[in-house]
Parts: sequence; structure tokens; C-alpha cells
Amino acid sequence: MDATTVLKSQLKEAHDWLDATIQGVGPQQLHWNPAGKANNIAACCAHVVTSEDFVVNGMLKGAPPPCSHDLGGQDWPE
Repeated sequence: MDATTVLKSQLKEAHDWLDATIQGVGPQQLHWNPAGKANNIAACCAHVVTSEDFVVNGMLKGAPPPCSHDLGGQDWPE
């Protein structure tokens, strides 16, 4: 099994795990802000997706990730 196949399999497993974890969680629960410095569930999910995007597209493919347009109009570093 090559590295690409392994990575795809691991990412699918991670997606399935995340989907199962938040299954049945409603919008109010996703956006509920806990006391202190903890993030809400929606922010944690956004962090997971954005981090994956940066790793796969930015580091592995060497291309700007699709979410890079949210960087305040800055160019993707060379």
C-alpha cells in the first residue's frame, strides 16, 4: 500500500470518527460557548477541517489551500 492510499484511508477514518462524534448534536449545542477559554464544538470542527486543508493542500500538494482566501487577502507564502 502506498503512502497516498494510507493517508486517504486515515483521513476517511478521521472524518468518520468526527461525523460519528457530532451526530445528533444540534446547532445550539454546536455553538454553545463553555466557560473559561474552551472553544465551542463548531470552532473545534472548523479547526480540524482547516488544519487538514492546510496540511493536504499547502504542505503535501504545495498549493494554496482552498480556505486561503480567508487570510485577509494575503498571498500564500512561497
